[in-house]
Amino acid sequence: GGGKKAAGSADGTAYTVITWNISKNDARNGEVKRLIRQYRPAILCLQEATSRTCGQLQDRFHCHFAPSWKVANHDIHNGVLTASRHKLQNPSRFESPDREFLFATTKAAMVSTIAVDDAADLMVINVHMLNFVGIGAFKDQLEEIFRHARTHTGPMIWCGDFNTWNSARLKAVHQYAARLGMVEALAYHESGGTPSKWSLLVDPFIEIHQGALLDRMFCRGLEILECKRLSGFTSSDHPPMLLRARLLK
Repeated sequence: GGGKKAAGSADGTAYTVITWNISKNDARNGEVKRLIRQYRPAILCLQEATSRTCGQLQDRFHCHFAPSWKVANHDIHNGVLTASRHKLQNPSRFESPDREFLFATTKAAMVSTIAVDDAADLMVINVHMLNFVGIGAFKDQLEEIFRHARTHTGPMIWCGDFNTWNSARLKAVHQYAARLGMVEALAYHESGGTPSKWSLLVDPFIEIHQGALLDRMFCRGLEILECKRLSGFTSSDHPPMLLRARLLK
């Protein structure tokens, strides 16, 4: 059952948030289970999860899935998934206004809130940003999320795969985060990082920064205690990213 208060936050102790693009690798993926067992997140935000993933988490989490696109020839959707050990309130799916070039797919964001103490709800924004589009379409998706998030007055976490592989994209994300009063939680690597596999294919054609950080976390109203990219998880070309934080009083 879902209690009212998120674990560890009401008395000022830390709780853990993890974001991870699992690259559609959820079926029989022991690494997701190991990640949960090893780091015990209070909140888990996945990108490129599938419509089957919630079923694998429901014994431990309240879980909501926002579909982005349907897998060809299968009755399965890919999208973003937000899971919490305490009840997610008002989960809302936001589809990108534009579609990606070549694939004609949209990308989704999930916005929800969690009662973290008697005075404030924590808003959690889990996003997978558009990839193969121009900067205008990229900003349109940011604007869609911003319009919903700006009415929230409490603490906030915005995390996911931002696809910030060039300076224009990164600048746009930072501008929208600043408009929401958020700061980026800068992660260190446990053992270094590698660019996504697709980046090697498109490198000759676009302005890409090899080793660019695609997965990010932004915070408001939280004291950041630790932020790192986890090593030892090889089922995806993205590393999981872990944040430990507590509410600012």
